[in-house]
Amino acid sequence: MVAKRSLAVHERVVPQMSEVNLGALRRFSSDASTFTEAGLRYIHLPKLGLPTGCTPSEADGLLCMDARDGYPTRLFFSERIATTARTLNWHMTVTVAGTVWHAFSWNGIPSSEPVEVLLGHLNAFVS
Repeated sequence: MVAKRSLAVHERVVPQMSEVNLGALRRFSSDASTFTEAGLRYIHLPKLGLPTGCTPSEADGLLCMDARDGYPTRLFFSERIATTARTLNWHMTVTVAGTVWHAFSWNGIPSSEPVEVLLGHLNAFVS
């Protein structure tokens, strides 16, 4: 079984997702990697490219593939993202793997293929 290192702080070595799943995500973040914390599966997306109209145009992302905080999946960011598409309700700040992450309210994105989950969350930035 191949292992992949995760975030620099509080690192854990865990089995990585299939290369097919990560390959699709690497179109958005070339250094995508996986880890688990507290039994939840995460995908770290460094320098995640964001849709047109976002400020900044890229930020680190953290995709949680499991239900938490009343949401079936979550996409966290290293900073709050402004968008011309809509006003987002940035209501959550959490610490995962020793890093502070921010999330807005965007519900109803079920856990499926990781790239589909990511695109579902990124739709919040598109009008």
